[in-house]
Amino acid sequence: MKNIKIKQLTDQEEIFDVFHWFPGYSFGPSPPLPNKEEKIDQIKQRLGVKYFALYEDGKAVSTVASLPMTQNIRGKL
Repeated sequence: MKNIKIKQLTDQEEIFDVFHWFPGYSFGPSPPLPNKEEKIDQIKQRLGVKYFALYEDGKAVSTVASLPMTQNIRGKL
């Protein structure tokens, strides 16, 4: 049976490693992967973002990020 675990990523190095290769490989033209330094700069500029990853046997197989949003409900903030 596979060991499956979902966890919030809080360590910057782990965020950089997981969010550099996984979304780049999944949603971008590959090869090559996006420049790691550019991706790190993008991640550092995002404030208030929460990063999560699903690990299967210790390897990240899915990622998600949630960002704060302003809600406009019937013209009210």
